[in-house]
Amino acid sequence: LFRSHRPKGRSELIAAMFQCRFCANPFSSLLGLGMASGDDRSGKVYQARSEEEVKAVVKSWERAVHPRVFENGLLNHSQVDEILTQLARYTDKNEDLLRSDDDDEECVHWHGTTDDDTSQAMVKLWRFAPSVVTLYVNPLLAFLFACDDSFEKLNQLPKDQRAFKMGCGDQLCVKASHIAIAR
Repeated sequence: LFRSHRPKGRSELIAAMFQCRFCANPFSSLLGLGMASGDDRSGKVYQARSEEEVKAVVKSWERAVHPRVFENGLLNHSQVDEILTQLARYTDKNEDLLRSDDDDEECVHWHGTTDDDTSQAMVKLWRFAPSVVTLYVNPLLAFLFACDDSFEKLNQLPKDQRAFKMGCGDQLCVKASHIAIAR
């Protein structure tokens, strides 16, 4: 269900239904996971990327992945591709979580899996079949894309929280430049 390849036929329809933020996932309450709402806080309606758009944005984000991701052996290229694919699928096609421009105050809202207790954006990663690891998005963004200086500052923050605070105040924002570096 969470693999980056596309299932065929009827199973594709079933998988799409359970990934849809409008459809109820009967397993979400058992796993302690919810889904983010269809409209973000700015009132904009979520517009999903097509498969071609997902592939294109993943390719552009792959060029920005920091070398430390592969140097420490925590993730391989296939897993990074899987994570980037989920990031592309669950953010609006008109928003880029890496773009930092004049309108940097504009959030990039998450429309995928969330933690029911903390309302944090989450992705699922197949580590070793059949085990699935659930990861908070904003620390993952820092690991994948932050420069060494910013990453070191984030690593010095208290470890008592699983996800970083967002400078914009919206924990469902996944714009990399909105991660709060200060304590």
